[in-house]
Parts: sequence; C-alpha cells; structure tokens
Amino acid sequence: GSGHDIFVFLDMFVERIFMRERISYAPYVWDIHDCVMLEVPEEQAQRAKQLLDGPVLDELNSFLNGRVKFKGEANIVDNWAQDKFE
Repeated sequence: GSGHDIFVFLDMFVERIFMRERISYAPYVWDIHDCVMLEVPEEQAQRAKQLLDGPVLDELNSFLNGRVKFKGEANIVDNWAQDKFE
C-alpha cells in the first residue's frame, strides 16, 4: 500500500544522503512495527542519527509536498530490544 511506497522513498533518501556523507550502512533496512533499523559502524552512529533526524526526514517530507507529514527520532542502540525498552 501507500505506507510501503513511502518506505521505499525513505530508503531512497537514506541511501542518497548517507552516500553523500560517506556513512556506511548495511545494505538492508528492517521495517518492524513502525521502526526502521539501520546498521552502521559505531563511530558513525551519531552522525547517522543527525542525518536521519534532519535531512532524511526533511527530504522525504519535501518530496511528499505536505500531503503527509512524517516525523520520528532516531535512537542509537545495540539491538532492537534496547530500542523498544528505551
């Protein structure tokens, strides 16, 4: 559905911005219960969080032209369980 379509666009913006900023990330993105998880090297985690909280969401929302406003906040965790209990 449309949620999956937007997820594909989100993935596109993550790839574009992370490549530009030289952030390495696993070539897969997990979409689990409204939670997108990216695996990045520990030393790049803080920068990846800043990009996800700012430019990635900004570009997605600009692309959607105000039809749907997406928001979120990235967390830095070692595994999915830590994120769910944070």
